[in-house]
Amino acid sequence: MPKYPNAPLVETIFEIRYNYCLSVETERHKFGELIKKDFPELYLPYTKPDIPPGLQPYKFQNSETKEIILNSIVRFSYIHQDYPGYEIFKKRALELINLFCKTYDITMITGTGFRCINHIPIKRTETKILPISKYILCNCELTPKHVVSDINNISLNIQMPLGEGTLHFVLKNQEIEGLDSEVLVIDFDYIMEGQFKISEIESNLDISHDVNKQLFYSMITDTYCKYIKGEEDVDLSQ
Repeated sequence: MPKYPNAPLVETIFEIRYNYCLSVETERHKFGELIKKDFPELYLPYTKPDIPPGLQPYKFQNSETKEIILNSIVRFSYIHQDYPGYEIFKKRALELINLFCKTYDITMITGTGFRCINHIPIKRTETKILPISKYILCNCELTPKHVVSDINNISLNIQMPLGEGTLHFVLKNQEIEGLDSEVLVIDFDYIMEGQFKISEIESNLDISHDVNKQLFYSMITDTYCKYIKGEEDVDLSQ
């Protein structure tokens, strides 16, 4: 999937989960030193009374490239806040995951998750309605006789089995600090659980990416799809 000029993707996350690995906690310096050049910023977790310290991740960040790594004794996450396109994201994620697993001798994982968070700027009409139909193909029915055509606010959260995994889907409008308009949040998180070898992580990522991509492009309107790709004849302000 290429990087389009008006793509709404603001954050992409790939995560692996594994049975607890205490050396991630006791020997944090090993991986930290290996990535220090590319991730020079380190943020330590604040103590939270309801979360054991080992489950609270350390955060390694590169503000220039907008990349983040989170890791704890049970999970590792690679985050990109300026999506470079799937092939580049995949290559980088797998390199870091393989390095992490090799460092701590992790040979099996218990699950993967691929999450795509999209923010679509959206301006209300004069009557305070969200013009959702300009962007997504959304047909909301309270009952077969009550089709919702005008929406003031929306907050939808669904978890459902899909294919080889489970989809967590969020659709909502949200105010973002610094923007003069709200955004329509479209959040896909595809999770695959089981016992997987390290060599199977790439396949899981490919499957998860295909699911999220297919869902997104089947959800948006043709007009908005053209806007994402930067086609000149599209004007969403009308």
